[in-house]
Amino acid sequence: MNLQHLLTTGYRHNKNNTSKKQIKLLNIYASTWFTLTLLLITTDTVFGDNPTPTVMGHIIMNIAVLITLAVNGIGYYKIAASVLVFYGSISFTWFSIKLSPGIFAEFYLLFMPCLAVSLFKRVVIPVISLIFNFTLFSICFLFFDAYNGYFPLPAMLVLFVSNFLVMNYLKMANQKQEKLLEHEKGIIEKLAKDSKELDKFKNYYFVHFSHEIRTPLTLIIGYVNRIKKTKENAEAVNIIQTQAENIKEVTDSITDLEKFKTNRLPIARKRIAIQTVLEEVCLDYYQLAAQKKIEIITEFPRFDIDVLVDISLLKKALENILENALEFSDKEKCVKLKIDLSDQLYLRVKDYGVGISKDHLQDVFHKFYTTKGSNYLDKQGKGLGLSTTQAIVKAHKFSIDITSEINQFTEVTIAIPKTYFCLNET
Repeated sequence: MNLQHLLTTGYRHNKNNTSKKQIKLLNIYASTWFTLTLLLITTDTVFGDNPTPTVMGHIIMNIAVLITLAVNGIGYYKIAASVLVFYGSISFTWFSIKLSPGIFAEFYLLFMPCLAVSLFKRVVIPVISLIFNFTLFSICFLFFDAYNGYFPLPAMLVLFVSNFLVMNYLKMANQKQEKLLEHEKGIIEKLAKDSKELDKFKNYYFVHFSHEIRTPLTLIIGYVNRIKKTKENAEAVNIIQTQAENIKEVTDSITDLEKFKTNRLPIARKRIAIQTVLEEVCLDYYQLAAQKKIEIITEFPRFDIDVLVDISLLKKALENILENALEFSDKEKCVKLKIDLSDQLYLRVKDYGVGISKDHLQDVFHKFYTTKGSNYLDKQGKGLGLSTTQAIVKAHKFSIDITSEINQFTEVTIAIPKTYFCLNET
């Protein structure tokens, strides 16, 4: 039987945390008492002049301790605790009067009511123990008249009662603290459950909302494409088409995020040179960069690096990062796309714009989070780009990180483990 099993003897019969603590205390007292008594048996046998009576007394005490553990183990905790408390009291009295007179063994009786206070929820048994132990202590005074001058019985009564009251006060204070902690734990668990339910409701609402508006959006975009773009309506048609496609992109992102969350969006990996993916992504954004007078700079190795990825999903993730970089870059600055190779393959996209404070770096990956502040008044995104990107990266079993300094730069890094890429230097 290991120590953990010994200390938890009787647990299966009680589900209440307070009861389990008292059971553990009983097991600690009993096992400590048993070990100490074995040590006393050894020392008395080796060094005692007449060890037999003392050793027999210790052996009988150990039998009582074993009975306590056995009774507690089958679920009768109160009986077991009572055996330990009251047999222990009788044992100390026996040693004091019969086996070791004059060595103050009866003063151990002060400890027994305190032990009873710690082992019982109600005060009835501890009070009985207090009366019982003081009565035994008083009997000892009948045998040792010399104690009367040093330890007056009324003074000992005060000592017994005050010792008992202090222990009971500490117990009540501890129980009150435990109730407060239990109450706080219940509140925290309820808040966590409510938060989970709210998150589930939000996901359900947004996903179903996106499904509902996707069909009319598709029809709008289809009819816009069929409208003849004369000079009179060309600008209006372009605005309608752009905004409809923006809304459709948001609804698609919501749906994709939910699929990633529930692992319902499969990853179809293919081997492809990562430079090719990055170049295709850049190609779509050169015109937008030129309009904002921002230069896109690429720094790639001269040899190809093949990666195992879902090409369309990775492109979507990189497009979100690049679009954010262009959106938040200052005019006439640059955006850098860089490939670093060390222990992992690092894809870095760095812009030199308004930056993000350290307190909000990880918030950018949350759904519908948009940066706030005077620097960003004209730079508000949809709040889904980087959350979708993070979901795609994690689905690939890659990692993503972001570093930034206010009014200096922001750099987003995707790290690809060695198992998903290889060098192609031919």
